[in-house]
Amino acid sequence: MPSLSISRCLVALLLVVPALRAQRADSAATARGLMRTAGEQLASGDTAAAAGSVLAASRAWPRQLAYQVTAARMLVAAGRHAEAVDALGRANAGGYAWNPDNPALDPLRALPGFAELAATARASAAPLVRSAVYRALPDAMLHPEGIAHDSITGRIYVSSVRRAKVVVIEPDGRVRDFVPASAGLEATFGLAVDRRRGVLWIATSRTPEQARPGTVGHSGAALVAVDLEDGREAARWVIADTSQPHLLGDLALGPDGTLWATDSRTPGLYRVEPGSRGGPLEPAPIRSPDWVSLQGVAIARSGGEAWVADWTTGLFHIDLASGEVHPVAAAVKDVTLGIDGLYLVGPRRLIGIQNGMAPARVVEVTLDADGRRVDRLRVLDRHLPLAEEPTLGVVARGALLYVANSPWGHYRADGTPDPARPFPVPTLLRLPLDR
Repeated sequence: MPSLSISRCLVALLLVVPALRAQRADSAATARGLMRTAGEQLASGDTAAAAGSVLAASRAWPRQLAYQVTAARMLVAAGRHAEAVDALGRANAGGYAWNPDNPALDPLRALPGFAELAATARASAAPLVRSAVYRALPDAMLHPEGIAHDSITGRIYVSSVRRAKVVVIEPDGRVRDFVPASAGLEATFGLAVDRRRGVLWIATSRTPEQARPGTVGHSGAALVAVDLEDGREAARWVIADTSQPHLLGDLALGPDGTLWATDSRTPGLYRVEPGSRGGPLEPAPIRSPDWVSLQGVAIARSGGEAWVADWTTGLFHIDLASGEVHPVAAAVKDVTLGIDGLYLVGPRRLIGIQNGMAPARVVEVTLDADGRRVDRLRVLDRHLPLAEEPTLGVVARGALLYVANSPWGHYRADGTPDPARPFPVPTLLRLPLDR
């Protein structure tokens, strides 16, 4: 984590807070209100009161570990050193990597236990490399996001945000356009191979980061099926709603052939039933007031239940028959916020690509028999510094293939590439999943 002043840290969090929600509405409202109060108190020069407000916000939302680190810095400034140490300990417990060399923490260095806390924080930021480079892609401006694997042909498909297309890696290693930019897609995100229908599913939505002009008048959010042989469009389902923003980011196939997709801008689930031929795409009647930014979705092999990752509020279990949604409970140390890609690899075993943690990582989440509580969260991979922003992947042949370095942080505010931060070479990693 870079060294920031207390005021800059608080301002950064305040910019995020309006979009954040805890897993209960009252906690969310409390945390947001306390952070706003802290900002007002800090602006008036009352550091002690601001520190108390930030600490209270961190208690209201203990899984948001960035709050713990900001609280620690403000508590140091207020002279409440023992409480600051406690806050850093809570950040450590969740594996959050804070910067022990930050000068704001200098008053803590002589305290008993600080050296151990600092060592733990450094260990959390250290590489834990269990993956290997699978392939570097030749187009530096591709901005890859999602991957799909065809188990019959061995092809690997990769979506592109910037180029608004899909490329294919052939078994002989050749990389070529499969669905070119001229096909009229918006930015492409999640992908899925559907052998039953003979199509590749593509989640596409308009975003400022795409190079070509987007569709005027609506989000362009759609699910597109293209032929697995030649990439030609077979059918398209479009979100007709123009009253709200939409971004279809990830998708998964159920065992009965139903395709499920998540909307991260107006949080909800969409589905395409077997036999559908295209047309308007309507949201599924499944809702939760705690959804803020839905990302990955994993469907049980039975087809009766699913799990979704909300980047802001954590994991949720869904009974697909009744539509009931329940937060997946977890100990504070088992942080499930910030998961992007989500994959089911066993009856109660999920793999999450967690780019909302510092640093980013791949985790294994083992659930209880009901699928509604985390029994264990284990870090599988922190391929640093290469995997600075992992996003989506695919489970193929006993391993997770995933995008290591999607360059979301390399754009300016208007969505154009930042010349001061050249795009990294697009890289795919392969992580074996055998125990």
